[in-house]
Amino acid sequence: MHVFRKLVAVSAAAVVAMASGVTVAQANLTPSVYNTPGGQFSAGRLWNTDCEKYSSNVVRCRTNIWATQISYVKGKFVSKTGWVFNNLSYLPSPRAAWAGNNLARNNDNWNSGGRKWRTECDTATTGRGGCRSYVWSKRISAVKAGSGYRYVNKQEWVFNNLVMFSSPTLPPVLAVPPHILDQSRLSFTGLGPLQRGTKMSDLKTLGYLDYPSECGNDYNETAVLQSRGIDVWHLNTPKATDVMVSKPGIKTVDGAEVGMTYAAVKALYGNAMVKEVKNDLPGGDVPVPAAVVKSGGSELVFLFDYDAASIKDTDIITVIVARKISKDLYYDGC
Repeated sequence: MHVFRKLVAVSAAAVVAMASGVTVAQANLTPSVYNTPGGQFSAGRLWNTDCEKYSSNVVRCRTNIWATQISYVKGKFVSKTGWVFNNLSYLPSPRAAWAGNNLARNNDNWNSGGRKWRTECDTATTGRGGCRSYVWSKRISAVKAGSGYRYVNKQEWVFNNLVMFSSPTLPPVLAVPPHILDQSRLSFTGLGPLQRGTKMSDLKTLGYLDYPSECGNDYNETAVLQSRGIDVWHLNTPKATDVMVSKPGIKTVDGAEVGMTYAAVKALYGNAMVKEVKNDLPGGDVPVPAAVVKSGGSELVFLFDYDAASIKDTDIITVIVARKISKDLYYDGC
């Protein structure tokens, strides 16, 4: 079975069994690399965040950044690229919950774990309702020297963590926030960090893809995507070309999702949605009925039961694809 036909058939079964992109803020917090679990892109860099309950009423997130770090090993300076700790963020909680804790009160000289720390709160740097803690650390820096660089050891204050206090306008965060994919909406360009034009190798680094896959010399979606019914295709290029959703739970910017009827989705998009017949592959002779919404050179394609001859109001959406406009529905894979 061709991989696209197989995907739609499986998706239809999943809908029966289970009956952005743009992000959606949780508890008045704008999703960011500091407060939202998952791999993300920000300022041209790769970030990965995990969050957990720190106490009964405090949630803590640990943020790592993909970077090159220099260390001194056996008399030599060695550089290594990988995930490097960036900071801890304690999400909004009542100030009273931090009574007596050096992480949440002004103290420019305290010790913990054999290291020297300082904390500042409610300053121009932290903003009202927050504290930042720094640890005195030794760091190796590269300094320009002629046509090259030389390495020097420096002792300096290094930012370690941020504590945020709740307020009447910023409710406390009592539970671990949803994954970035679960706070994202499917747009014409993709879903959250899964954007068309993104390097597949970067998505692998973020934990969304494996390489090679069981198909051979290609990428395979990890459990993070598989559990959500998300596929990323690259059509023999090094960058993502299509982002596909085949399970309910992920909405488009306008509120459509897998499992809705054509009539319900048509009501959301109005005349912007049109019926169109796609090819099952380039030059293919199997017509595939689809509902399509276009914007510029991009489209959202809504697919139904693969064997349907035409689309009826009661037909169920089984797949939604964000991609460039194309007549063909060819996807490589096995």
